[in-house]
Amino acid sequence: MCRRNGRCNSVLPNHILKLHTIRSWDFMGFPSKGKLGSPQEGDIIIGLLDTGIWPESDSSNDEGLSSPPSKWKGKCQGTNFTCNNKIIGARYYNSHGKYDITDIKSPRDSEGHGTHTSSTAAGREVAGASYFGLAEGTARGGVPGARIAMYKVCWSSGCYSADILATFDDEIADGVDIISVFLGFSGFRPYFEEPVATGSLHAMRKGILTSCSAGNSIRACPIKRHQSCTLDIKCCCQHH
Repeated sequence: MCRRNGRCNSVLPNHILKLHTIRSWDFMGFPSKGKLGSPQEGDIIIGLLDTGIWPESDSSNDEGLSSPPSKWKGKCQGTNFTCNNKIIGARYYNSHGKYDITDIKSPRDSEGHGTHTSSTAAGREVAGASYFGLAEGTARGGVPGARIAMYKVCWSSGCYSADILATFDDEIADGVDIISVFLGFSGFRPYFEEPVATGSLHAMRKGILTSCSAGNSIRACPIKRHQSCTLDIKCCCQHH
């Protein structure tokens, strides 16, 4: 009906996308040691589309951070979630309206993926981090002084394309500087049915780059899951 009455440009199926995990900093040759946390980092706002975030995580502490940049127009949604000067915004989206018993109806992370990816991008330095006592060291993200805005679009059932498109609109309006996406289809979709490609085009028109994963497996690398010239695609051939 929307197409017939001329009130919209297109109608797309509400597809389900899956989560990705990558090792971006190793792949790019980012140094494991070095001076980080310049004052300019605090003006950078990274918007993430993911499973949410756990605000009590040590990597999300706001010690020493000033108030959010004045350009920020986002909000903190939910009754069991509190933002701070590190996590300056958090929203959640669920267009299909169904929840599993494990889902948390707030920006809070019930899967662990969003907390992981946000700490990869902008986690604060955490001393004494280890994997069950192994490989102990200091964990930190690529830009530890940057601000995080979490947009929860993924649930136990997956990540719906209608929510992803709505999220891009809100991130642009809220004032993020870069958008980080760690999810995608298992296979190909027509270009104009790819929500990340469409959303990233809208973001690029406003000068906002979308950084996107390319998949979890070796087979995903040569056949990039996101077919878009408006994406900075990070490809990982191993999943750790």
